[in-house]
Amino acid sequence: MGTESSVTVRRRTTLLGAAAIAAGLLLAACGDAGGHRATARGAGVAAGPTGVAATQVGTTAPPWLTRALADGVDTRAVPANLTPSTARARYSLPRTYAAPRCHLDVPTVRNGTCRYGDPAGKRTVVLFGDSHAAQWFPAVERVAKHRHWRLVNLTKSSCPAALVSVSLSSPPRPYRECDRWRSAGFDRIEALRPQLVIMASARTAGSRTTAAADRNWYAGTASSVRNLRRSGAQVLVLTDTPHLGSDPAACLARNRTDARRCVPARDATVSSPQQVPGERDAAIGAGATVLDPTDWFCTARCPVVVGRIQVYRDAHHMTTVYANWLGRALDPRLAALVR
Repeated sequence: MGTESSVTVRRRTTLLGAAAIAAGLLLAACGDAGGHRATARGAGVAAGPTGVAATQVGTTAPPWLTRALADGVDTRAVPANLTPSTARARYSLPRTYAAPRCHLDVPTVRNGTCRYGDPAGKRTVVLFGDSHAAQWFPAVERVAKHRHWRLVNLTKSSCPAALVSVSLSSPPRPYRECDRWRSAGFDRIEALRPQLVIMASARTAGSRTTAAADRNWYAGTASSVRNLRRSGAQVLVLTDTPHLGSDPAACLARNRTDARRCVPARDATVSSPQQVPGERDAAIGAGATVLDPTDWFCTARCPVVVGRIQVYRDAHHMTTVYANWLGRALDPRLAALVR
């Protein structure tokens, strides 16, 4: 299956067929090929079908993780037993990539069964989004096995969970398969009636160019949350993980005696200052809970080696080893949402 890095995504920088409204987040109305619509709505704290108030939770890293990150920032010599190795990092893909129709390539629009965790579990969790959702699979699977939940994986390369239209760059064309996949995903999730949907998407460079594109993203995020809430599920929006700008494995291979040369400043890896709060407020206003995981990757700087674990498989995806390790931090956050 294709990875996010193999398909360049250019997000449209105009609002999708609707004028911005001059209130709240200036969220805009938009639609997709499947008839699911985004409606303008201000941000705030909302209660969903279960009556549980949505909010932002658990963004601060637990102390053991903060200490490990601080040690990683100061790591000099690349560990001889680095896992995965610099040569193998690029192949550190979640096992859903190899499973039939579980992480979809560009042409494919419907996921297979894709059940993991405890198949007999009485609670169902869905992982929904693009490769930046798929990268969390090892962490979520670890929690699902521990908690005896059934996990359903619905991910597709270069297709965000947020209800926005995207374009492919080679050759340039609208990514209509993404719209069809997302619409089918909404319908399947509504039929599954899960307890929790975990929603995550990449914010690519093209989405950082204009205020209009940001507003469109916020509107699409809110619309997807509302569509997912129709299933009765709690929705957890994981905001994006750091983008390093260059391949850390290649940097480590060149700097084996001083890994610090490969450690970027936090501010250089995250979205512009308004984007995370904007996405957070839009998601909360639509009834989601939000987790910003930046503190799980960075202190003032973002290490690329933590202990003997290589954090990233490329410039913007974590390795399966690091993701599995983060399962320990993710576990109580998910458990609080699954009733």
